[in-house]
Amino acid sequence: KPLPTAKPLWKRLIVSLSLNNLLFGRIATRSKSVLGIGIGRDRLSAAHVVTAKQVRHIEWIKQINLPFTLFSGTPTPDIGHALSSLLGELCGEVKRSHIPIQIALPDPVVSLRVFELDAIPKTRKEQMALTHWRFNKELNLGARAIECSCQPLGVDNNKHLLLAMAIDQDWLRCLKEACRAAGVISTVIDMAA
Repeated sequence: KPLPTAKPLWKRLIVSLSLNNLLFGRIATRSKSVLGIGIGRDRLSAAHVVTAKQVRHIEWIKQINLPFTLFSGTPTPDIGHALSSLLGELCGEVKRSHIPIQIALPDPVVSLRVFELDAIPKTRKEQMALTHWRFNKELNLGARAIECSCQPLGVDNNKHLLLAMAIDQDWLRCLKEACRAAGVISTVIDMAA
């Protein structure tokens, strides 16, 4: 009598979605890697972290001192080209790969606020408009363009809380273009803290 053939793992796990997520999550982390890049005013740092069998280890760490200062004044094309070249050198082994790349910016470059409001606007467009208006008012930016992001946090002491971040739009564009030219496609650009 022939032995019964086992169903493929994915067919056996259809019954329990939570078990499916648990097991495939564990399987996926066996070969998962991520690249973290720190972009400071005068230094680039990178760490390649690999997870194997649920244990993370650092494959390599590199640092490059910049011959110029970032985030002061307005970015120039020369700074963008030089930054692109240095990012390519820093990430040579993993650039243009399909691993998540997270970029951390120095805290002074990114403004972070929690706005206490009587009510949070209902639509995302209205939330973003309020965030832009509040940052322009608080930081007295005038005509400088900023890129914002926000997220409702809930209610505390009858006040609605809105977490908001802002960065100079020209510098963010310079960073994104330098990363793209270097073959470093980021999944997250965030503040270091």
